[in-house]
Amino acid sequence: MSDSLGPRGMPFVRLAVPADATAIQQLVNGIFGEYGLAIAVDGVDEHLAGPAAYFHARSGEFWVVEVSRQILATVGALPHDNKAVELKALYVHPSIRRQGWGRRLTTLVMDYARAMGKKRVILWSDTRFTDAHRLYRGLGFRAFGQRDLLDIYNSTEYGFECELTAGPG
Repeated sequence: MSDSLGPRGMPFVRLAVPADATAIQQLVNGIFGEYGLAIAVDGVDEHLAGPAAYFHARSGEFWVVEVSRQILATVGALPHDNKAVELKALYVHPSIRRQGWGRRLTTLVMDYARAMGKKRVILWSDTRFTDAHRLYRGLGFRAFGQRDLLDIYNSTEYGFECELTAGPG
């Protein structure tokens, strides 16, 4: 990671690279820890084992927010054949929450989907992530269902989707 990509000490968004995998896993594991959870890169969280490679292999992108050589937020976008892009792995470190990073990263995925000619963004979010659900609803997402993951935590997720308009998010 290099400070040459942004002002020293100021957060900036960049595409993830393979060398970021450990820092991304540490970020997500810390956030999961707030809920008594841990990531399972050999299971439901396999996309976090090597996010840059995982998303690129599926024609998607994975971004990070970096500040002072630390990764403090993430988001990924996976295109689907059905005119949708799936938003995955939106995680924001507590030190930069409530500063608009969740909104910026979500709109980044929405703009990415528009640029690909997609008509909607979908996502699945653990029922415990209520702050994220408020963010999604505030950006025009609506709930469309839920699913049980049958993972070690017996997690349940809500589905959200947003129909895209022509303009930027």
